[in-house]
Amino acid sequence: MASGDARKMNTFMNFLAVFLGSGVGGCLRYALSVLFGGNLAATLAANAIGSFLIGVWTGAALPHTTRLLLTVGFCGGFTTFSTFAKESVLLLSRGQYGLFAAYLALS
Repeated sequence: MASGDARKMNTFMNFLAVFLGSGVGGCLRYALSVLFGGNLAATLAANAIGSFLIGVWTGAALPHTTRLLLTVGFCGGFTTFSTFAKESVLLLSRGQYGLFAAYLALS
């Protein structure tokens, strides 16, 4: 295989790894939401677990495509900044400033 073809295949495999990892991560995040009844605990758990795993997998001696699968893909699909932002705005709009401060600190 010519080097250009190998590079294209490697790029394709990287995209595939991110695609598959994010699908699994997103499904597991949804499962946490169902398990916790869709409250703040689900978002906190997903973000805490995902952040920990990103740290572990970034420091591990892994092939590049595997690292993409686990960090960009899985953890990217599993963690959620957008839900954190939405929940924070809702807490503020309801005047739940103490809960907002705790949520922000824990996140």
